[in-house]
Amino acid sequence: MRGCPTVGFSVSLNPARLGLAPGAHQLRIRATNVRGSFVDYPDQPLTFFVDPEESRPATGALEAPADGAELSGTVAIRGWAYAQDVRLRAVDVLVNGLTYGAASYGQRRDDVCGPLAEKPLNCPNVGFTFTLNTRTGAVPLPNGSHTLQVRARDELERYTLIPEVPLTITTNNAPNQLPRGVVATPQPNEKLRGKVRISGHAWDPDGRVTSAALLLNGSSVLSLRYGLPRPEECQSLPGAQACPDIGFEGELDTTQFANGPVVLGVRLTDNSGATVILPALARYGMNIFIEN
Repeated sequence: MRGCPTVGFSVSLNPARLGLAPGAHQLRIRATNVRGSFVDYPDQPLTFFVDPEESRPATGALEAPADGAELSGTVAIRGWAYAQDVRLRAVDVLVNGLTYGAASYGQRRDDVCGPLAEKPLNCPNVGFTFTLNTRTGAVPLPNGSHTLQVRARDELERYTLIPEVPLTITTNNAPNQLPRGVVATPQPNEKLRGKVRISGHAWDPDGRVTSAALLLNGSSVLSLRYGLPRPEECQSLPGAQACPDIGFEGELDTTQFANGPVVLGVRLTDNSGATVILPALARYGMNIFIEN
């Protein structure tokens, strides 16, 4: 059968958005092929009912940060949300109307649920938290004014924006300098076989290096040890505050990879989450050859 195995379908229907009045309604599916022919099924339509009273939408509060707050670096977003008649499934964070990430929903909030005479289904676990990285998050946040909301999704696949009018926040981050460093071994275009020592040194001009990872063709294959003493290299680096412990090192077993040309690089990450790949000779590092 053409199309197998991907022949399933699904759709979420919102009776209110479709303008369906309370009462009985009938449902059929129409399948259309690439030539425009179609068939409706089943032969006898399915009957479903719309309740006269739709469940109440979600409610909640975005407690932090405050409206008008000036933010920098990493900031905690927190609040609470619940729906009175149905369960909430997820809470997403929106920055400038774009989904920035999924909040962790389900923290215990007795202060919210305790005073309620009619307990929502999610109570007492109605709290949410999210870590917002204003410097290096998934969606760029340049310095300036932005809007902030959360979007609660319930088990009926309805969405509620909290608060209804977005908060205004201002990001103000000082320019961040990327980590710097040198890959000492191996060298560009070197032929590698067996187990190979990966070494070098790295530092951050306005922060600290938190990790170093070895990349092959852009994929991380090995976590390198960072913080090894490199006193000789530090003699020419008066501005490297982490000196002398700026070395990185690891061992790559090239027999675990196919022979041929490979792009090798070291990805450095600093304490603000910014990353850079060394050396910058090709995309993801430098060209080498594996010959076993």
